[in-house]
Amino acid sequence: SKPKTFNAYRILEPLAGDCLLITSGPVREFAGPVHLDLDFEGYCSLLYAANVTVTLPQFAEGWSRIGHESLICGTPVIGNGKGGMKELLESTHQLVFTEDEPGRLIAAVKDIIASGKRVCREDRLYARTFDFDYFGKQWEKVVRGALFEKTAPLQTPTKTF
Repeated sequence: SKPKTFNAYRILEPLAGDCLLITSGPVREFAGPVHLDLDFEGYCSLLYAANVTVTLPQFAEGWSRIGHESLICGTPVIGNGKGGMKELLESTHQLVFTEDEPGRLIAAVKDIIASGKRVCREDRLYARTFDFDYFGKQWEKVVRGALFEKTAPLQTPTKTF
């Protein structure tokens, strides 16, 4: 199977002469962009310094960690919106992209780089609300709703026998 970063790199490869494409993580998956093996602090510094984060997961993630962390750092995000990512991107005014539109992705990346656009304060604050406390409270609501769901009141018969 193809590494998860392959599709993004394949689409963005025409930009390689104009900008630096970087991947990070413990394992270099394929020859292509510059790869950095960073600790968490270095990873966050990379997200903060980046012009844009492009994330195109191949399956529906429950939440896009790299998208979320990039938004908190103020870095614009372009993603395919699979899973919980779509809500995050749409709620913070980011671009949801499908892989069948490579020209649109390349144009959007070029536009973000040229404009120097960053994520606005309001959207960064919105992204910050999704922390462990938030997800814990949401899970508690789900469990309480499932365990203590009210049943519909019994209907009084309209006919007498």
